[in-house]
Amino acid sequence: TWGSVIKEMEKKSIETSDKYYRNSGDYPEHKKLLSLGMYFNSAGILLNSKTKAKFAEGGVKMTTFTYPLINFIQAILRTEFKTTEIFVPFPEDNNKIPGPINIFVSPNFYEKGNKLLVLIHGSGEVRAGLWSRSCCAYDSIETGSVIPYVFKAYSEGYSVIVLNTNFNFDPSSLTPIPHNSSCVEHCQYVWEKIITKNEYEGIYMVAHSAGGGALAALFKSYKSTFIAKVKAVAITDGYFTCGETKEGLDFFSKRVKFFMAASDPTGTALDKSGNFVSSGHEDHQCTSGYAIEK
Repeated sequence: TWGSVIKEMEKKSIETSDKYYRNSGDYPEHKKLLSLGMYFNSAGILLNSKTKAKFAEGGVKMTTFTYPLINFIQAILRTEFKTTEIFVPFPEDNNKIPGPINIFVSPNFYEKGNKLLVLIHGSGEVRAGLWSRSCCAYDSIETGSVIPYVFKAYSEGYSVIVLNTNFNFDPSSLTPIPHNSSCVEHCQYVWEKIITKNEYEGIYMVAHSAGGGALAALFKSYKSTFIAKVKAVAITDGYFTCGETKEGLDFFSKRVKFFMAASDPTGTALDKSGNFVSSGHEDHQCTSGYAIEK
């Protein structure tokens, strides 16, 4: 998956610490990382450009790493996976101009009858395409980004949509973005305006951390539609509830699984209900990357 992408990039590379590509048009986003003294190798591991060694915990300055990383991941989604970038809110909801929030959909997103995979990250500085900055920095881009999920979804014929729940304020005016001023509002807007406008065989959702809370709010607001359309929900070390009604409890017991931070092998049951299983990693931020095995 990721390795084939990087290997193709490395064919065009020059092994120096300050210039990695012969063609400056090849992933300028990665060149920005190189200018910071780092690069991702063919295994998706972040290395020091000079020493070719992994960074020790705390060795990457997140304030300068974050946005080059986000831009690089999103470039991979656009270029290698041919996703379409949709900007929300739509003009009719934003003074007749497209909003600034970018979300990503697969080429087959609008095809009727497909299964749809919805990917929702947690809170903080992450944006569409990322699960965790620290996982990308100290583990690998395979466990810190949605790239393996998108690859697997494509291989199984799913349509995909990648949400961007933390982009809530206009970067110019710093004012709340209409209909998207919170994680919950963003999920509701995308659900109403995009997801439920299409006809899918079923909807499958993966939400990390606070993303689970946004899904719980979505369930509460659109319960009947949610139950009718959503076939399975995977929460990676997060919160989710369906309330105490019979239909809510039935949905919870049959269609929701929590992948918790634990060192047990991925999928190992952590309680008698079977709803709570191990993600395969004991660090909260790495749970999504490891849970994909199940």
